Amino acid sequence: MVDGDSLIKARYALTVLKIAQTSDRRTAVRLVDGLTRDFAHRDSSPEITRAHEAAIAEFAKLALSLSNPLNTVAPWSAALDAAKRWLGLLDEHAG
Repeated sequence: MVDGDSLIKARYALTVLKIAQTSDRRTAVRLVDGLTRDFAHRDSSPEITRAHEAAIAEFAKLALSLSNPLNTVAPWSAALDAAKRWLGLLDEHAG
């Protein structure tokens, strides 16, 4: 059920990102930063683990950007795309 764990995490991450996008900056930082602490299951395949880690890296960049009040443009697209790639990979493995 390792893929099930990762599937839930990927869906959750995408949902949190969408909610964070509509939140105030301070709340968005907390929401996105929380995603950076949810690591891949130790029994996940290397491919799924790489996609998960790549998504976490984008979430971290987004959280850092949002935490700087001087940044007027945050890399939302990169974080959303990474989450979608991760979820898409899981969908491929399930189908």
